[in-house]
Amino acid sequence: MTAARLIHVIFRRWYVVLAVLVITGLATNAAGRVEGVYSSQLDIVFVAPGKTNSLQISADSLVQFAAVIERRFNGNSEAAALAGETTLYGQGVRSGWSVTLPNSGGQWQTNFNRAALTIEVVDSTPERVRAVTNKLSARIRDLTLSEQAEQGVSAVNRITTLESPATPAVIYIEGRSSRAKIGIIALGVGIALLAAVMIDRLLTRTRSPRGRFR
Repeated sequence: MTAARLIHVIFRRWYVVLAVLVITGLATNAAGRVEGVYSSQLDIVFVAPGKTNSLQISADSLVQFAAVIERRFNGNSEAAALAGETTLYGQGVRSGWSVTLPNSGGQWQTNFNRAALTIEVVDSTPERVRAVTNKLSARIRDLTLSEQAEQGVSAVNRITTLESPATPAVIYIEGRSSRAKIGIIALGVGIALLAAVMIDRLLTRTRSPRGRFR
């Protein structure tokens, strides 16, 4: 079908195009009402004691110890190696949390060089975010102590933890529906044009002598 023919069909079946575009407008408006979420991120940093202990504390061993705690925290499952600025909200999670070993590498190669675990929480209210963050932080501290106690490390020689920042901020992330809107509009326009063409062909055949029942 040529462009001129398509334009002619659109003007002739304008009511079909209008009806579909009205529905598309309603769907686009609904997509624009996506609510945002509250998010917080906290690093639990592992700090070596002032004296060398039985764990042979070094920068690498601190990272290894952090990895051990992460595995115990996550039930010995393989945690996703998220790189760069990947966030839970960026993955579409609107209520949940993660505890991961920071990965400064890329998509194809991991690089774990920080003795810390990153807690990220997203939820619908700041109160829920703070409560979950505090609970996860306390759990990591408990695991840090129990792991060393099981290895017979004396209290004075144990690895300790600190929170960074000391008071994690809870921020509100607005819902982003621009891509959804563009997709809905594009789909709506396509359906409007297709519907106009199909209905025009159907009505044309029905009204033609060959299309009538004998």
